Amino acid sequence: MAEGPGRKWRLVSNHGLVLGYIAFHPDATLRQMSQDLGLTERAIHRIVSDLEDAGLIAKGKKGRRNAYSVLWGNVAAQEASPGLTIGQWAAMLYQATRG
Repeated sequence: MAEGPGRKWRLVSNHGLVLGYIAFHPDATLRQMSQDLGLTERAIHRIVSDLEDAGLIAKGKKGRRNAYSVLWGNVAAQEASPGLTIGQWAAMLYQATRG
């Protein structure tokens, strides 16, 4: 998290953090996500619902618990900014690291 005079901010939004967390921990409970990401369970629940509604994740059952999967094709097609998709943005970042 970056800090400026009196302000804290993140380059990646809370929605992006939750999406990334789910990618690595698809069987995590909302409580686990909350504890690990430092967000309230209520916020996690809202964000997971938003991601589901946007078609970026799918929810299924694993026993009695929910399990999530990231729908990468839909994520890559999301708009990062006008005229630039997340997939294009990620490719630009990748190219920048390659020199």
